[in-house]
Amino acid sequence: MNFTLSDEQLQIRELAAGLFADFSHETRAAELAAHGWDGALWAQLQETGLTALMLPAEVGGAELGVTELALVLQEQGRFLAAAPLWRHALAAAALARYAPAQLDALDSSAPLALSLETRLKGRIEGQQLWLSGSVPVLAVTPKSTHALLALQVDGHAALVLAELALFEKEAGTLMQGERALVLTADGFAVPLAQLLPAEAHDWLTPRAVACIAALQLGVAEGAQAITVSHLSEREQFGRKLGSFQAVAQRMADGFIALEALRSVLLQLVWRLDAGIDAGSAVAVTKYWACEAGNRIAHSAQHLHGGTGSDTSYPVHRFYLAARVLEIELGGAAAQIEALAARVSDNTLWGDAA
Repeated sequence: MNFTLSDEQLQIRELAAGLFADFSHETRAAELAAHGWDGALWAQLQETGLTALMLPAEVGGAELGVTELALVLQEQGRFLAAAPLWRHALAAAALARYAPAQLDALDSSAPLALSLETRLKGRIEGQQLWLSGSVPVLAVTPKSTHALLALQVDGHAALVLAELALFEKEAGTLMQGERALVLTADGFAVPLAQLLPAEAHDWLTPRAVACIAALQLGVAEGAQAITVSHLSEREQFGRKLGSFQAVAQRMADGFIALEALRSVLLQLVWRLDAGIDAGSAVAVTKYWACEAGNRIAHSAQHLHGGTGSDTSYPVHRFYLAARVLEIELGGAAAQIEALAARVSDNTLWGDAA
């Protein structure tokens, strides 16, 4: 494994950092509160090509991998910039890979929604796919018209592209302010061509975990940074708060968790882009995304004292963002269970870890 970033990767990360700094939560919180996303930021992401990093060149993409997308998402998390980048980027990449005609028919300016946690079922009849069930939570924007959704077809996990207008919808809001829908499919049909091949679900799932972990890494870095600044300035008993041993130890614990997440994430994206079986790296990465995010976000609020409970101060936003990312695709306990199941499966012994 070589985790050294190339010059191109460093340039992509620098571009993303500059863009997200201009649209950070500190300057654009009102936009998120009013609309659930930042439409001006989305326009800039499209203009710079950051939404198309994983797309083929023939559709305007950069033909890069999940490593480059993860670098961008890390910067997005650090600045808590409000854009549905990872869901759109992965959904579009899956369509380009497995159903390019479906991608060509979509409005390229409208963010694609994505959910791998649904209760949808599909039944194939001729050239139609009949859908029933529900999607408990689907993050959307006011411009979203289509979603790539997981479902069960003949007992197997699959993905289908569906128009949101076909569902019964109930609107809601996620903890960090992002808009969401509860979808109900009451037995309607879509063209069978919108059902992606079976391998698409297996391709997309580990990359979704990598994207969530990259965002969580950035959120944790942002929370650490704002806490360090607070502890370096605030005094108690005539001393800087950061000089107290217990405070320093808690920050050190957070730093260790942060670097553990960074290491396992780099291993996962390297495996995915190299075409190597990700093995247990998927569950390990999601576990550390949960553990590091939880530990650092809680510490940040605690070490800010009363300020940590003041919603006019930005530290609470890191906690809310970390909590949403921790829950998505299963928390720490679910990842431990997945790892235990893998270890107990003797047929896997000797495979890549």
